[in-house]
Amino acid sequence: MSRIALVAALLLTAGAISANAATPTRADGGSFVRDGQGRIIGALWSVNDDQATVMIGMFNTPGSHLVTVPVRTLATDGTRIVLNDTPSLAAR
Repeated sequence: MSRIALVAALLLTAGAISANAATPTRADGGSFVRDGQGRIIGALWSVNDDQATVMIGMFNTPGSHLVTVPVRTLATDGTRIVLNDTPSLAAR
């Protein structure tokens, strides 16, 4: 395979992975939730229809609290769950 074809195949594959980012399901409950920079900000407690409950903060962090966010603000690639709308949490 030529280098150009290999690079093109890799770029197409990388684009497909990011374009196919899915939303979490009930099976993802208990998983860590990260912000856009990859830092752990809490955990996913539950997913019901179009709403997800996220515990912001950790079990040993004072002031940790549960928030309900639209599922569309969460994305998962199979290994990580990312909350894309973290600035809205500061307003709550």
